[in-house]
Amino acid sequence: MAACQAASEVHTASESPLLKLPAELRNYIYTLAIVENKPIRLEFSILSKPHPLEPTMLAVNWQVRRESLPIFYGRNIFSAANSLDTTTFLRHISADKLKMLRGVQAFTEFKLARSLDVGKQLQCVGKRVDEWQKEHGARGLRVDAILVPLPVIRADGVEFEWVAAPRVKDWVTAPRVNGWVTWEMDSRVHFVRREESAVAQSEE
Repeated sequence: MAACQAASEVHTASESPLLKLPAELRNYIYTLAIVENKPIRLEFSILSKPHPLEPTMLAVNWQVRRESLPIFYGRNIFSAANSLDTTTFLRHISADKLKMLRGVQAFTEFKLARSLDVGKQLQCVGKRVDEWQKEHGARGLRVDAILVPLPVIRADGVEFEWVAAPRVKDWVTAPRVNGWVTWEMDSRVHFVRREESAVAQSEE
């Protein structure tokens, strides 16, 4: 039965108009079809491990899957609800997919913009990333695929900017000024707001 199925897939692939196109054009079509312009949430339930829902295109046949899988995992950004889900995801994703992984937003639960001790949270980030690298580095995990939220004040308010985990070590904390914690990275000054109650106490 497996042989019949494989033969059927080969026959279907040979008749597919898509696979008759040049490889460059096929890759362009894959990109349009499966690359999202916003992070893809990792689905999680008691019955399943955190995983992205792969597009149906990846199940068309073996050749389309082989060609489109690196595009799906290599050009999309994935978002985990928290660092624990990230840990589970990294442990269960195959080594082949892990090597393709472009980026996963790993510390979504970190509300740095409301933190009184940014330094301690950054130490936690660094420690967890080191653990992931030790556990999965040999399987192909690139540390720069782990993305960390960096709160930045802009003209219209505070936003989160996702940066590669290795750059955490480049963050240099500076003294608190007028209720803001500041640090410099890449010659840019970033600001993290403290709790309002703490700001009020510091102004008394």
